[in-house]
Amino acid sequence: MGIVEFLEARIAEDEAVALKAGGAEAEWLYRDEYDRETNNEVVWANSRAEEWFGPAQKEPCVSYGRTVTQDSEGCLPAVGKEDGTHIARHDPARVLREVAAKRAIIKAYVDADIKAHDTYNFHEDILNGESNGLETAVEALTICWSDHPDFNKEWRP
Repeated sequence: MGIVEFLEARIAEDEAVALKAGGAEAEWLYRDEYDRETNNEVVWANSRAEEWFGPAQKEPCVSYGRTVTQDSEGCLPAVGKEDGTHIARHDPARVLREVAAKRAIIKAYVDADIKAHDTYNFHEDILNGESNGLETAVEALTICWSDHPDFNKEWRP
């Protein structure tokens, strides 16, 4: 398995997981400790619902249909500020944006590599430099999967 095939397979796995978890619509939110609306939980922003109980109520009762950080009884938040912020920051919507960015880098590398090896090209030195730079970027992308059994240690930049 080559580096491009390895990356495409790992990126496809990340994409599949993100799509199953709500895709581009799944934006997780974590505000802060003691936030009354989110109750110190990581919540799916798009699952927000407001309910009013009579005309005398000053504020709506807000709930979220999807949460990710409740304890085993569903009563208390199970993570602290640092963990909640991390979980919300790496939601499925962001993963899909990263998938698109990584695929763009791989495509640029493949395209540059093809051009650099075209014997009829007059700008071979420039294209070899572009290809080599993109190869370094592609190698760097593999690092996040360095614990995968198909990872080749020779890909480390």
